Amino acid sequence: MHIFQKFHSLTHPGVKSTVKQIASRFIWLNIRKDITQWAKSCIHCQKNKITRHTRAQIATYKEVDDRFSIIHIDIIGPFPTSEGKTYCLTCIDRFTCWIEVIPLANVTAETVAREFYDHWISRFGMPNRVITDQGS
Repeated sequence: MHIFQKFHSLTHPGVKSTVKQIASRFIWLNIRKDITQWAKSCIHCQKNKITRHTRAQIATYKEVDDRFSIIHIDIIGPFPTSEGKTYCLTCIDRFTCWIEVIPLANVTAETVAREFYDHWISRFGMPNRVITDQGS
């Protein structure tokens, strides 16, 4: 352990480099196993470890060619009650970035559907696609 501390504590190289440095100068039974275990338990190395991340493929999005054809909706809140409303339904058009915020008394499916119909569909028509985060 003392030998490991002298070699490893200078620059905190990885497992392979530490094994190479120590094994070139010293010999003992299970040297690679011991050094690997010590290097993996080094707190400084664990705090500063750089991990390889998998890269996601670049996503392709369907081109939007018409306003109000694809919208994103979400429910936000609860907020302090104002005129009996505590939540809001947000609707954003992907093409124009037009935003509508619709106050809601509650978040039941019936209430959300009714307010969405009354405030968005009745004014802008039925969208081709509605995107949500599928919240509960």
